[in-house]
Amino acid sequence: MLVTAERAFDTTGWARHAADQGFSTLLTPTGLAIEGGSIGVITNRFGYPFRTPVDELIELPLPNGALTGSAANLTFTAQPKLPADLPPGLYRIRVDFGFKAKWAKQDSATGRWSGIYNLERSTLGNRPFSPTVGSYIYSNIIPASGKNFANQTIDATTIQARIPWTILHDYGSNGYSGAVADEDSHRFALSQKNLIHDELVLSPGGTYRIEPTFPVDAVDPRGNIRWNWSSGELSGSITGPDGVTTQLPTAKITGKSTSSNHGPTTGNAAYTAWKPSKQGKYTLVVKGWIKDITGRRYEGGGTYHVWIARRMTMATATFQGMAYPVGYKYGREIAFFPAVPADISITTTVYPNSNPASKQTFTESGQASPYGLYGATQGMKQVEFTAPGEYHAKIVATHTDSGGTLWVCVMRHAGVIYPVANPSIAARGKKLYIPGTKQYVDRGETKTEGYVDTAGGRHFEHINFPYNAGDMLLIANDETVAMNKIEPVLTYERLASPSTSWDTRLSGLGVTNLYIRTSNGLSPHMFPEYITHKQYYYGAAARPGFMGRFIVSDGDTMAPYWATSPNGFGGQVGASSNGDLPGDLYRFFGGVVVQENGQTPEYAGYLASGAILPKGSDNNRIVAAGTEDIIGSKGAKARFFIAGFRPGTVVAEGYTFKPGMQIDPLLPAKLNLKVDQLKGDTWTSMGTAEAVASNEGSWLSPTAFKLVDAGVYRFAVSGKWTDSSGKEHTGGMPGLPTEGGEFYVASSMRPSGATGLTVEMPTISTFKLSEKLVVTGKSSAASVRYVLLMPGAILGQGEIPVVNGVYSLTLDPGTINKSTPIYDFINLATKQPHTYGGRVMHLSLASKEKFNGVEFWDVKRVIARGTVVIAVK
Repeated sequence: MLVTAERAFDTTGWARHAADQGFSTLLTPTGLAIEGGSIGVITNRFGYPFRTPVDELIELPLPNGALTGSAANLTFTAQPKLPADLPPGLYRIRVDFGFKAKWAKQDSATGRWSGIYNLERSTLGNRPFSPTVGSYIYSNIIPASGKNFANQTIDATTIQARIPWTILHDYGSNGYSGAVADEDSHRFALSQKNLIHDELVLSPGGTYRIEPTFPVDAVDPRGNIRWNWSSGELSGSITGPDGVTTQLPTAKITGKSTSSNHGPTTGNAAYTAWKPSKQGKYTLVVKGWIKDITGRRYEGGGTYHVWIARRMTMATATFQGMAYPVGYKYGREIAFFPAVPADISITTTVYPNSNPASKQTFTESGQASPYGLYGATQGMKQVEFTAPGEYHAKIVATHTDSGGTLWVCVMRHAGVIYPVANPSIAARGKKLYIPGTKQYVDRGETKTEGYVDTAGGRHFEHINFPYNAGDMLLIANDETVAMNKIEPVLTYERLASPSTSWDTRLSGLGVTNLYIRTSNGLSPHMFPEYITHKQYYYGAAARPGFMGRFIVSDGDTMAPYWATSPNGFGGQVGASSNGDLPGDLYRFFGGVVVQENGQTPEYAGYLASGAILPKGSDNNRIVAAGTEDIIGSKGAKARFFIAGFRPGTVVAEGYTFKPGMQIDPLLPAKLNLKVDQLKGDTWTSMGTAEAVASNEGSWLSPTAFKLVDAGVYRFAVSGKWTDSSGKEHTGGMPGLPTEGGEFYVASSMRPSGATGLTVEMPTISTFKLSEKLVVTGKSSAASVRYVLLMPGAILGQGEIPVVNGVYSLTLDPGTINKSTPIYDFINLATKQPHTYGGRVMHLSLASKEKFNGVEFWDVKRVIARGTVVIAVK
C-alpha cells in the first residue's frame, strides 16, 4: 500500500492538480496552459522526479491461498509523520494498492523501483485508461494549517475553496470548446490539443446550455471530489451586443447534468436552453456554489464571453506554435474566408526572456481588402523580435455582410523566440525504436505499422516527432481503427555536452526531459509557489488548411498524441472524420524553454516534416529529407512538393506580387517562378525569378512584380534539388497547370449602378456530397474564368461560357476525388458520403464585365466547407 497526500487547494483556495490534462493551473507568460504532472500517484519511486509531503510504502506478506485464486483480506495500518514544513492547504489522502514481485529491485543510480505493480498489473500508482478501474482510493478533504511560502501562518479551516468552472463546453468552436471565466483566466486555461484555445464563436439560431462544466472531473473519475449534486445554486446575468443586461434567476442545483461534460444542472430553462436573439458578442455572468458530501462549500464561475456569429477562417504563413529566430518580423499577409473586407485588430505581445514584467505590446487595427486580404497594402505592421523569449498574438476580424450576417474570426499565435548566435541548447524530438534490432536510432525503418490482428488484438504504433530537426516522419493511415499515432513531444540537449546514449525513459508516451522544478522536490503542478526552474516545450503540427496538433507541456503528459485516422481534429473547418490520408503533408514545429533558477533563460526552435503512408505499407519510418519520394495530394509521387501563394487569390490594382513558397520536406531546392499577364486573348510574360530556398525549405521571390492593371494573371513555379549522389530531382505545386495558376486583380473602380458578376445562391446553403454542387450566376461577359482549389491542391481552372447572360459550373465530389484523393468525400467507417463536416473547396470566379460602355473586372468567391456552401454577397 502506498500512501501519499495531494494538495487539492492552495492557501488562496485555488484548485491544484496532480495532472494538468486538457487544462492547467500553470501558465506560460503568454497565458497558455502548460500540461503535465504525474499520470497517477505523485511519487519519485518509479521515475517521476517529484513527490508530495507524504509518501509512505507499506508492505504485508501475501496470505496463503491468494496465489491459487482464493479471496484474501488484508488490513493495512499507516501513520505517516507530517513534515514540519508541510505547505498549508486543503489536502486529500491517496492510497494505492498493489503487489511486489519477487524480483523487484531499486536502481542504485536513479532510485527508480521496478517490479512493484498495481492490481491491473502496471506500475503501482499508474492511472489506467477508461473503462479500467484503478486500484486506488481518495479521502475527502482534510485541512492542513501551517506557515505558507511567505512564512505567514495559515488557518486552513478558513480557506474558501474555488474550482474552475467553464460554460458552453458542449459546443464545438472550430476545434475547441468551453469558455473560461475572466476571474480565473490568469491562473487557469484550457488545452484541448487541436489548436490554441480561443474565444468561442457559436452559430446564430441555436439553443445553448450555460450551466457550468467542471473540466477537472473529466481527467480521473476515481479522483473526483464526491459532490452533493442536490446542493448549491447558480445566478448571473446576460449582457447582449446592444448593451442590454438581463438578470438570470437564482436557481437551485437539482442534480448532475446528463451532458458528457461533467457538471451540475438546475433544470431551469434559463440555464439549460439559452436562446440568444441577436448576433454579436455576449457577456455572461454565471456563478454559484456547490457542496461535497461532507458539506464543504466550493465556489466557482464568473464572467464569460461568447460570439454569436458565423465562423470566418483565415490563412497565413504564420502557424500556431512556430518558433522564430531573433530578428524575425512577425506579421504575414492574411487571407480571410469568406473573402470580405473585415475589420481587423491585432495585438502582439513579446516577452523578452519570458518575463511578464518586461513585456512589449503592439496593437494595430485596419480593414481587409474587398476580397479579404490584409497585408502591407492595407497597412499591416510587422513586429520585429529583438530578443530571445516568447511571443503571443491575438487576431480578431469581424464583418457584417449585406444580408446582415455577422462573420467573426478569432485566432491566436504563440511560440518561442530563439537566438541565432551562439545557441546553447537544441530542441529534439525522440529516438525511434526499431523492433527488429531493439535499438533506438535517429533515423530508421520499423518494418511495421499499427494494426488489429485477426483475433481482435490491438497493436499500437506511437512515433514521435523526429529526433533531428529537418528529418521526415512517414507513418501509415489505418483508415478506421486508430492504431498509428504521432506524438508531438520535444526534448532538449545541451550543445556543449551532447548525449552519448539515449535515456530509454524518454521513450515513454508523453515523457520529456523538460521539467518545471521546485526548491523542495514537491510537485510543481500542485505546489507552484516553490517553483525555481521552468522548462517546457511548444509542440505543434500543421496540415494545409488547419492545425493537427498544439500543446504546451512539461514532464509527463497523458495521451499527447493524435491518431492519423480516423480523426476529426475537434471539428475544425477543413477536417473530415477520416483524419490523415495518403497525400496529406505535415510540418512539425515548436520550441523549448529552459529557465534555470537565477540564470538567463535558454531557447531553441524545432522544425521537421511528415507524410502519410497508405494502409498496409508496414514500414513506419523516419528518414532524412529528400531520401525518398513521397505521395502528394494528387496521388503522384515526388521527392518534394511546393506550397505557397494560392491560385484564385484576388488582389487590388497596384499589388506587389513577391510570393513566398514552402518546400516539403525541408530542402534547399532552387525554385523558378514565371509570371504572365493576360492582355486581350494573349498571355504576355512579366518576367521570371529564381533563387535557392533556405535549408528549412522557405523561399521568397527575389523579384517583385507590380500588378498595375486589373485583369487575369498567372504564375508557374517549379523546383530542382540535387541529392548527395548528384542526382537531380524536380518538384512542383500539386495540381498547378504547367502553364501556371491564375489569380486576379479586381478593378478598383466600377460604374455606378453596375450589377457586375453575380452568384445566384443563398449566403449559406447545403448540398449532399452524394450529389453535385451547381454554381450559377449572371454575367455580361462572354465567359467567366474560374479557379477551384482546396488547401494542399489545385483542383482545376478554366473558362465557363456565358449563355444569355447566365453561366453555370457543376462540381462533382466523386470526380474531384478521383483526381485528388485527399478530397475524401466518403466516410471510411460507414462507406457512405459524409453528411457533415469535411474538406474545404474554394472557388474563385472572374469576368470582364461591361456596363454603360465601361469595362471592369469583377470577382466573386464561393466556399464549400464539406456540405455547407457559403456565397457572401
